[in-house]
Amino acid sequence: MISLIDPVKGFWTAKGHHQSWLALQEVIEVIGYNQLPCAQAPDLYHPNTNEKHFLQTVTDACKKCPIIKPCGAYALKYEKEGIWGGMTASQRHKIRRAGRLSQ
Repeated sequence: MISLIDPVKGFWTAKGHHQSWLALQEVIEVIGYNQLPCAQAPDLYHPNTNEKHFLQTVTDACKKCPIIKPCGAYALKYEKEGIWGGMTASQRHKIRRAGRLSQ
């Protein structure tokens, strides 16, 4: 049984990278990979462009995803590239930087 603990409270970030990835994969298995927007067109989530309209379209698709919160929490901790949890790499970078400045 998988417990979907609020990622903001540290479930995803308290574990190591590999364990966090496995935990995210378990959630995906429960939900079903084919239910995720990124499963329909994975290349769109690792774009080679910073074109604002394109990025907005892709991040908007994430808003319909059932795992946006754990995906985003995982990405804030570990992912430097691509669109994860409805955030671009530069958005995640700004959030990380803001968190370091507020500490």
